[in-house]
Amino acid sequence: MVPLLEVHGVSKVYGNTRVLNQVSLKVEPGEILAVLGHNGAGKSTLIKLISGVELPNEGSVLIQGKRVIMTSPLEAHKLGIGCVYQELHVIDGLTVAQNLFLGHEKTKKGLLDMQAMRHESRTLLESFGLSDLDPDSLGKELSHPQKQMIEILAAINMQIKVLLLDEPTSSLTLGEVDRLLDLMRLLAKKGLGIIFITHKLKEALAVSDHVTVLRNGSVVLADHVNNVHEEQLVEYIAGKRLVENTESNVSAHSDDSSEELLQVSHLSSGKALDASFTLQSGQVLGIYGLVGAGRTDILKALFGLEQITGGTITMSGQPYVPKTPTQALAAGLYYLTEDRKVDGFIPGLSVALNMVLPSLAAFEQNGMIKFRQIAAKVETFMRSLNIQVDRETPMANLSGGTQQKVLFARALLVPGIKILMLDEPTKGIDIGSKTEIHSLIRQLGREGYGVIVVSSEVEEIMAVSDRILVMASGRMVENYFLRGQTEEADLLRAALGGKSRVQSA
Repeated sequence: MVPLLEVHGVSKVYGNTRVLNQVSLKVEPGEILAVLGHNGAGKSTLIKLISGVELPNEGSVLIQGKRVIMTSPLEAHKLGIGCVYQELHVIDGLTVAQNLFLGHEKTKKGLLDMQAMRHESRTLLESFGLSDLDPDSLGKELSHPQKQMIEILAAINMQIKVLLLDEPTSSLTLGEVDRLLDLMRLLAKKGLGIIFITHKLKEALAVSDHVTVLRNGSVVLADHVNNVHEEQLVEYIAGKRLVENTESNVSAHSDDSSEELLQVSHLSSGKALDASFTLQSGQVLGIYGLVGAGRTDILKALFGLEQITGGTITMSGQPYVPKTPTQALAAGLYYLTEDRKVDGFIPGLSVALNMVLPSLAAFEQNGMIKFRQIAAKVETFMRSLNIQVDRETPMANLSGGTQQKVLFARALLVPGIKILMLDEPTKGIDIGSKTEIHSLIRQLGREGYGVIVVSSEVEEIMAVSDRILVMASGRMVENYFLRGQTEEADLLRAALGGKSRVQSA
């Protein structure tokens, strides 16, 4: 059988930097190939070469045995290559049917044939188990996962042979992930070849036939999925053995001598209906739950970003009624947003300026900014957090993991911060950077900070938390889970509304 796609010895060089080095892979009809690696390992560049965005400096690309040179994404489309990126491009003002036929609309006597497009869209949606989507719905009415499905089917509708999926599950709930993986399996059964770029190893192992691991621009592992396991993949991706879930790595558990930094009683805000918990100094409190359970609403309410509709809050024994983020910062709370690219930093500004934005007043004297003092402080934090870039580099040029470490440094630079609230702190970050950030969170606990970590990943919550609280349908599950006394299944069961085997602590 001739492979649908073959990449032979491709290399890509930007200036003096070799981003890809002699990379080879192939995709057979009906095969799902997972491509894994650090941010910066070369995955994005590989996608660009396969989808016609960039040309390789060396090597070749073959489609069904024929060597091709693709100079644009349109040319790649014509040759049967479709790509769905992490940032979706469904047009809000067009209907589902119009989005599905965008660029190859059906016409009748020179006019758009909406009836034909509606009919074929309905048939296409039903054939892939998406009959709940209305062809006349506008793009703006769709959820993120629905838009993702539409982009995938729009690519299928253009008769592609190979589908590239770039981190397609990064913003999905567990149920939505399952639905997407089922769609991928169905597409593969119909003979499509799929390249699945992901950081999530369990998903890669669950759906893929083969895995390829990139590190520093080179292939370090290429094998059938049955011949590899998760720990082995982590070692190949990171280039070293990573130990995450051991007691020695966890921050010191709080005890009676710790200060109670925060007490939340029956808090209601947004989707959070009745939240009660305490946070002590030196403690990492994990809040686990499915997307939409109300976890983010709690953090935003505590930071003055959402209105509190019920309940009380005390900080260090004093009443606390947050109205604005400025007030929250002054009280000693800092919030790291879930979506750093949207509201976490200013892309065009340098690492240094992004790092000191909330604490600029500390570097000001008589109306003048002390830039030397800023540079010295920034360099200190860059060394301590292992941020290996020039401080003048624009934030937009950094990997996700490095961006997140800069935002951690920004939080720690603000005078008087006692509590750090972290919303999905490793979302969209590679395995190696994720482990560094987990270590940093535990270190912050050991240094006496109170840390609240919200995450949809069971493994992450288990790795970093001293104590774990579960939310379901806007409410706190009554059970507190102490790390070491529970299992992943307990947390999942509680988040889905089932009973846990762990009693209240």
